Amino acid sequence: MLVNHAIVMAEVHMLRGEYAKKDERMDFILRNYHDLPLGERDHLSLAQYFASFANYDQSLRVLEPLLTGLDADEDLLFYYLNLTIADPMTTARKEHADIRAIALSKNKKRFCDLFLPFGKGGVTFQLLDDPVLFRTYCEHCQH
Repeated sequence: MLVNHAIVMAEVHMLRGEYAKKDERMDFILRNYHDLPLGERDHLSLAQYFASFANYDQSLRVLEPLLTGLDADEDLLFYYLNLTIADPMTTARKEHADIRAIALSKNKKRFCDLFLPFGKGGVTFQLLDDPVLFRTYCEHCQH
């Protein structure tokens, strides 16, 4: 109940321009959501909530523990990729390569569509400027 209250109050503080109070509420949510019985959809919603306030690091902290193994939820994987795929420092990490491989095995078309231009459903065609992603694209997405 307190986490739900903090979610509502963070939005109220944001609307009032009380950014320090909003940040306090966001920190409270991050510290306490672990104690709740959350499913994968709840984690996705929470990650999206943090991202809506441009708290991408917190969003990633919610997602990353759920992305290991082949049984990782497809929507969680692709939301994580959407948040991280444009950062060459992140894409160079082995953990990111593992997540890309899982995403490819779950839904190759959805993965390859990330490379489309933004207006056509992708993140950006500029992802191919990243040598790691270019190699991945060439190995798995070329027709």
